[in-house]
Amino acid sequence: MGENCKNCGYLLDAEAHFCENCGARVIKNRITTKFLFSELLTSLGWDSLYFRTLKKMFFKPQDVLVEYIGGTRRKYINPFSHLLIGVALLLTVMNIFKKDFDNIMYAINKNQVEIAEKDLSKLEGTISEKEMKDLKRKQESAQVGLQFGGSFLKYFNVVALLFIPVLALISKLTYRKPHNYGEHIVINSYLYGTSMYFSTILLLMAVFIHPKIYFASSFVFMFYYLLVLSKMYKHSFGTALLKLLRFLLFFILVVLAVILITSVIVIVVALFNKVLLK
Repeated sequence: MGENCKNCGYLLDAEAHFCENCGARVIKNRITTKFLFSELLTSLGWDSLYFRTLKKMFFKPQDVLVEYIGGTRRKYINPFSHLLIGVALLLTVMNIFKKDFDNIMYAINKNQVEIAEKDLSKLEGTISEKEMKDLKRKQESAQVGLQFGGSFLKYFNVVALLFIPVLALISKLTYRKPHNYGEHIVINSYLYGTSMYFSTILLLMAVFIHPKIYFASSFVFMFYYLLVLSKMYKHSFGTALLKLLRFLLFFILVVLAVILITSVIVIVVALFNKVLLK
């Protein structure tokens, strides 16, 4: 016979792993940092599911998508948790390196910032009226673009969630069969969630190596996204290229529509504020 249960005092067998009386687990090892970390992940529901999902999304993402959609759900963390964890990680790194991140965004948008902040009054009388109108139009466009970018980053977690239905619509229009719209939402949640990890890695590289490295995050996501879907649908190189062109066409149309709607909203709000100030 072994020792007594530390929870209820029941006498345990020497080889027992659980108490026969109260069901408590027999713990013989001391509390370590590794144990505490494991307990934390388990309490959050991230334990082995999280790391298994993350590893396979890096190396065999098509397997995760096919298996999860096919009904193998307990093997992986659910797509929305995967997305939210990725977004949270990226936002955390952005906040830790906020000053560096601001410098990175300035380096990427340097021309827009210079145009938006330029004092056009100093040019009056030195250029024609037509040139001044063109400069004012460019300045307004730059200001709208920077406002849109600022709002995008400010509400990034919300935007990331709202972006999934849009991506799902584009992928559904591009890869029509055999998956329905709901399944495309799952696919895009996993892929976009994984792209947050790529963005985090590129952001850290931009902080420590060169600011413009972060500019590659969009291209990395696009390459990863289309590569995974091509493998998932088992397309030839030619078919994959045609799908890429169709996807980009739909994506550009959606982006232009969003920019147009946002620009109209910003202009209307600006005009409304001017009326209130008079």
